[in-house]
Amino acid sequence: MKPVIIVFLVLFSCSCFARQTFTYQFNLNKPITAKLSDKIGYIRVADARGKTDNLGYIREYGAIRTLVTDGTFEEAMGAFANKHFIANTTGSDTMLFILRDLSLEQNPINMDVCTIYMLADIFRGSNNQYKEIYHVDTFCLLTNGNMPRIMFSKFTELLDHCVGRGHNEALYATTSATYSLNDAIHLPEIEKSKFPAYNTRMYKRGIYLTPDEFLMQTPSITNFKVVEYEEFSKTKPGIYRLDSNGNLGERIKNEIYTIYNGDEYKNEPAANMNDYMSWVIDISGSRDNKKVRKLSSGTDVSPITNGMTGVLTGATVGLAGGAMIGIIGGYFSSCKLMLKYSYKTHQWKPVRLVF
Repeated sequence: MKPVIIVFLVLFSCSCFARQTFTYQFNLNKPITAKLSDKIGYIRVADARGKTDNLGYIREYGAIRTLVTDGTFEEAMGAFANKHFIANTTGSDTMLFILRDLSLEQNPINMDVCTIYMLADIFRGSNNQYKEIYHVDTFCLLTNGNMPRIMFSKFTELLDHCVGRGHNEALYATTSATYSLNDAIHLPEIEKSKFPAYNTRMYKRGIYLTPDEFLMQTPSITNFKVVEYEEFSKTKPGIYRLDSNGNLGERIKNEIYTIYNGDEYKNEPAANMNDYMSWVIDISGSRDNKKVRKLSSGTDVSPITNGMTGVLTGATVGLAGGAMIGIIGGYFSSCKLMLKYSYKTHQWKPVRLVF
């Protein structure tokens, strides 16, 4: 009987594992809108994500399924792109589609809500000399309808738009900087080399009022003291400037991005940091009572805020206004939207919902 039981358990385990994934198929749901250039004969897809084994997740029959492709993402999308977005296979130029981040997610609480986040760069060229034609860093919030089908359709439209920009002759003609294939793939590391925060093992002690101050390692305030709450103390908790004798000066009232007190250091060069510094805001409106956080030794930078008002001021930069925040808040009583600050555009970008 033991062999029978063992075989049964193995089969049962394999069956459960098989049901954990959902294979995403690249399909055109409508005719493409991109105007194709006869000069581009091939589209090369490069997956430069840190984690390449899936695209996100959906919910199917009450269970969460991890989205995967048939083969690698490079193979699946490469075949799709060259089938539908090439008009002349003898064209001399190659388009590079470099995927840097991607998440297609169906909400685990409300199945009528899906989100798409994509970060990618489009290059074009030949003979190992490529121009960056288009940079996409976009977040899509999809509500109501037949999910996840609408999400898949929207993703296809997004690819149509991006590849279409790569075919744009005017954009190609007005771009001058060229990169080798290797440099194109590693362009974020090249671009981050000019920011001290990405190229140091030790941050400067201080208070950074803006994300750009942190990127350039130029804190506005370097002589300060954090005063914690103490019962019966007459000193109000907060962050205070110190005078030349080390005495408490004025209390800092303006909002700050982050504070680093010199107690924690990174073990690895900061060039390994993410492309962004992250910020999670609470859509439900509750505030973080802990007003002071030290910069963590990990890859993310935790900002400090005095509440929702200041957060939303930064969150709506570059977005379709505060409407997105209102829409999300209307769907969930407790929901967080993860924002990331782009070193490339110097704007806060929404990335995903957090529950």
